[in-house]
Amino acid sequence: MSNKKARRLDETLQEKDRAMVQVEAEKQAALHAKGQLEEEHATLVKLQGEEKSKAMLMGVSLCCCSPRKEVAKGDMFILEAPLDKECSVLGSEAA
Repeated sequence: MSNKKARRLDETLQEKDRAMVQVEAEKQAALHAKGQLEEEHATLVKLQGEEKSKAMLMGVSLCCCSPRKEVAKGDMFILEAPLDKECSVLGSEAA
């Protein structure tokens, strides 16, 4: 094998190795980011559960149809809390 061919083969193999290292680094970064997102999601779910538990203990419904969550403004009612999935289902059944 000539020196020129050996050099090209060596360069190609080095390029392949660099690409594989880059792919592995990106894979590790993606796994790390996924782990962080999963931790944040778990924290949010826990906090939402605690907030609903507090509201239930206080006797306050978090649903949009709760009069305690509506404020009269002129002839209109303005909702203080956005609709959550449970409330939107209740609202669609009532309609």
